[in-house]
Amino acid sequence: MPICHTVKPSVRVLAVALVLCAAPLNTYAESRSEWLFFPAVTAVHRTGLPQGDELERNHIEPVLDVLGTGGLSSMTWLAEIFVSEHEQELARLNVGWRLNPQNTLSIGKFHNLQGYWNTQFNHGAYLQTAIDKPGVVDDSAPLPLHYVGAQMEGKLVQWGEGLLNYSLGIGKGAVMKNGLVSPDIVGAGKLGDLSLGLRLSYTPDETSPTQAGVFFARNKIPVENSNWTGITQDVGGLFANWESDPFRVIAELYVFSNKLEGSGAMASGNFLYGYVQGEYRFAPRSTALIRMEETGGTNNDPLLALIPDFELNKQLIGLRYDVTRNQAVKIEASHVERLDTSYRQVQIQWSAVFP
Repeated sequence: MPICHTVKPSVRVLAVALVLCAAPLNTYAESRSEWLFFPAVTAVHRTGLPQGDELERNHIEPVLDVLGTGGLSSMTWLAEIFVSEHEQELARLNVGWRLNPQNTLSIGKFHNLQGYWNTQFNHGAYLQTAIDKPGVVDDSAPLPLHYVGAQMEGKLVQWGEGLLNYSLGIGKGAVMKNGLVSPDIVGAGKLGDLSLGLRLSYTPDETSPTQAGVFFARNKIPVENSNWTGITQDVGGLFANWESDPFRVIAELYVFSNKLEGSGAMASGNFLYGYVQGEYRFAPRSTALIRMEETGGTNNDPLLALIPDFELNKQLIGLRYDVTRNQAVKIEASHVERLDTSYRQVQIQWSAVFP
């Protein structure tokens, strides 16, 4: 089936509306409006999966991510639509107002303010060196990845050329069904309960990609199709992205505290998750990477029992080759451990950005 026919009617209508809304901005402030298209095709081969596992042993998946940004006077806007064979999502849609040169207030749907990867990358596979996301920000993640509400962000302090930036968000987050389901800003999708996040990051100067910081979040998550009725989750951690050509290192540490309630019962658990990804560009168009992901102290955490597909541990190596200035081919091999099984997988991906 052509990928364009898999989009839900509500998302198709919204996509048209976004283009129409962007037209006046292009008329009066064309230099501040842009649409980017991120297609990708990934072929996956897995071995070691148990019989009947929902993951396919051999699979080819085309995806398309459309990202639009723009502004007019003190207003900014961002829209992102993600389409795959199994998922059609309005990933982000928000409008912001510059209160002053240092601070912006926005409303809409956002990525949660947790860590580096979830706030740095959209669904555009071309932007990542790797094919796979870290497990903590993948579809089977143990924390909400989006929320609908309001967000303030800007600069707190400047030390010489260095900057301390902040982002503060509050709104409605995910619902636990068969895994965590992100809230929908349009359509009949159900919003969760309170999602509150704070992210602080330091950069050595305004244009440097190198940054380090801390984050804190509280998520209240309703539970459906279970004896549990609600989850209270507190998450905190550290992150860093260091770049010095030809090297790059990304690292994050998450500390989870979860409390589940329902039917007069209560259960709690705590665990740690962290990963380190190292990259080395050994030729002008070629980059090698390695990533290690580890989860510790799970102790039969009740939240993880609700999401058995979460990738507890992963060892990954990969290679990226930039075919042209806007197209890349990647290959990865990894070993993945979940609660119920472990398996190996090899992936090959073509990704691009247009125009």
